[in-house]
Amino acid sequence: MSRVQNWPKILHNQTNDSVVVFEWGLNDCVLWPMRIAGLLCGEDFTSMREQRYSTRDGAIRSLQAEFESPPVVGRLVEAAIDKVLKGRDVPLSYMGRGDIGLMRSEMDPQLATSPVICVDHRVAAIGFEGVVLLPKTGVLRAWKI
Repeated sequence: MSRVQNWPKILHNQTNDSVVVFEWGLNDCVLWPMRIAGLLCGEDFTSMREQRYSTRDGAIRSLQAEFESPPVVGRLVEAAIDKVLKGRDVPLSYMGRGDIGLMRSEMDPQLATSPVICVDHRVAAIGFEGVVLLPKTGVLRAWKI
């Protein structure tokens, strides 16, 4: 997967946007980092999910509907990322700027994990208060973009 020429600027602008607002189905914990990853490589990773739900429970139902045999709720996000990024997982030590990671979700223990996007030695996530920067050391799994 190759990146667009100005990907560093896109990553910086998207992860430093102070007016990003969390909204289920448009700009939530799964869609926000995956949309940025798509912008970095000129691909669409989110349109199949956008506006299909407007609540947390709707997000879970939407993710479950993507699988013939849905994984347990705590593995749904990871399975959805795997499905989109088609096995591009890499060792954590290879995770670099613009790559997608998976962290334990502090926002929602039932969903268990949430995707993040690597910005440097930290990762960015979207929370109810906007963009949050977290230590990269908490990443459980990574995918190369």
